[in-house]
Amino acid sequence: MYSAVCGLDESNCSTPLPDSWIAYPNSHKYDGIANSDSDLDSCQMTCIGNSSCTGLDWSGGASVGSRCWLHGPWSSSESRRSTTGVTYYELRRTAIANWVKYPDMHVNDGIATNSMDLAGCQQDCVNNASCTRLDWSASASTGQRCWIHGPWSSSQSRRSDQNADHFELYRGSDDLCGEQHVIHTVIEISLTRLQKVSLY
Repeated sequence: MYSAVCGLDESNCSTPLPDSWIAYPNSHKYDGIANSDSDLDSCQMTCIGNSSCTGLDWSGGASVGSRCWLHGPWSSSESRRSTTGVTYYELRRTAIANWVKYPDMHVNDGIATNSMDLAGCQQDCVNNASCTRLDWSASASTGQRCWIHGPWSSSQSRRSDQNADHFELYRGSDDLCGEQHVIHTVIEISLTRLQKVSLY
């Protein structure tokens, strides 16, 4: 069972979240790629201009060529480490999201967040560049209601669960707000069901 949480009317689009940065002073990540940017603004613009870039290390006291280190899929999967004089900046990109809802379903291996309501849970997912779907269980206790999914649970199939709803995320920055992808998905699901029905 599914339902499309979208429409072709632009007024139904989610409010875009602007590009923003979260600073983590005195921390860094391994395996960044250095570039020649000499000021923080230029370093951040270079990251924004690279669709794979998810963050950067900025070391203002270092020599030119060693101040700006870009991070993305090429970087270490290890978490940030403490280091003096370097600030790690996490990039949260402009995002417009639409959702396809699968009632009474869930997926294993999600990561729990502390969201209290569905809107907050969806925003947690949108703000995580790796998140592609979520499970929402309104009746669960705090810290167990919202479970976000990404590469860590991508091979998992949806399963029946009367206490949860599953949401697939489709991102877009075009005039359709990602809805074209959602509509195609719904059509593909419908065609698949028609094919199955016609076999009997």
